[in-house]
Amino acid sequence: MTDVDIENIIAYSKIANNLNIEDIAEKLPEFSYDPDKFLGLTLRMKKPDVAALLLKDGKTVLTGAKKLEDIENAFETIVEKIEGIDIKLKKTPTIVIQNIVASIDLKKELNLDLISKGLLSENIDYKPEQFPGLIYKIGEKGASILIFDNGKIVFTGFLTIEEVTDAVEIIKGKLSTVKVL
Repeated sequence: MTDVDIENIIAYSKIANNLNIEDIAEKLPEFSYDPDKFLGLTLRMKKPDVAALLLKDGKTVLTGAKKLEDIENAFETIVEKIEGIDIKLKKTPTIVIQNIVASIDLKKELNLDLISKGLLSENIDYKPEQFPGLIYKIGEKGASILIFDNGKIVFTGFLTIEEVTDAVEIIKGKLSTVKVL
């Protein structure tokens, strides 16, 4: 089994119907607010190592997480901070995973020309003069697999870790059929 590295998990939650961004920024200085650049709040957390965006409509977006637990912990931290200044939030906001980006390293050079010709699929976009990798579209949800000649493969647009691990096995099987693995 090839080791799968989770590079980034992006998630969001609607923690309130609306937020008074200015009030939060004034009471919680760890949140950055510069309305000339961005009309929401930003928070850079160290533990977990996640960046958060809080919007006036109550939507909160997290990025940078490497584990699902980091997403849950980051949302808990944000909710605790905001409730700590007596702002009422939704009781149990739903966390939605928007994108999981993962990668593997096959530790082997790959011939992208051979792969693109061997797979003969409309799901492949390979234009080496425009992008140094082969893009393989998988599924109907817009997920993609980026294959590079150095053996690194990036998976993007997936919603669960299981989808990523399934995609790893699928692409390894396809690469085996064209005899590059």
